Amino acid sequence: MKQILFSILITFSFAQYNFNLEDLNPSSEFYGQNIGPEDFSNEVRIVYFGYYYWGICTARFGELNEFYQQLISDGLGDKVKLFGIGKDSHINNIGNWTNANESMVMADSSPFSTWNDWDASQRDLFILDAYGELQYHQSISGGINNAVYSLINDLISEISNSPVGDVNSDGVVNIVDVVQTVNMVLGTVDLNQTADINNDGLINVIDIVSLVNIILGTN
Repeated sequence: MKQILFSILITFSFAQYNFNLEDLNPSSEFYGQNIGPEDFSNEVRIVYFGYYYWGICTARFGELNEFYQQLISDGLGDKVKLFGIGKDSHINNIGNWTNANESMVMADSSPFSTWNDWDASQRDLFILDAYGELQYHQSISGGINNAVYSLINDLISEISNSPVGDVNSDGVVNIVDVVQTVNMVLGTVDLNQTADINNDGLINVIDIVSLVNIILGTN
């Protein structure tokens, strides 16, 4: 019994790619907030690294923003987010990235732990799916090909519209979802981000309690 309880209390982190940086874009709805990919579970996350002052870095970010703005216009803003990450040593040029767009723009501070954690270089593009799993990492110095845009659209189309707590995606939140989440905590089945009910980037006993409250109507 003690071993089971210990296992339940173990916290599992499934999001390998994350950061927590202040959004510095006044046109973004998240302006002034410390935020990162884990704050947007069940969404596609596009993360771009570059230097604010370099023309080619700015041009590529501009291309991504054009695509992102079109997705927002198409009503998909709740299924995809775009992050642009530069360095605070170039902060005087950040206006090149915050001009007439709604994406989140961050400045990583020296010694640039976010760049290091992601093993990022200039003009590197990362695409995370709705489960926080890396689906694409490549330099876009030479341009952004149509396959990248197609991948993003495909990942968006795969996002489930199931209600919160529907861990097994059957359209209903019930005891089966509780059992599935308990099994994830115990490590007997693979982790699934839909079980992270409180969106803290972890799957643990707190999510089980939240799920039970949803079923009981007390959440």
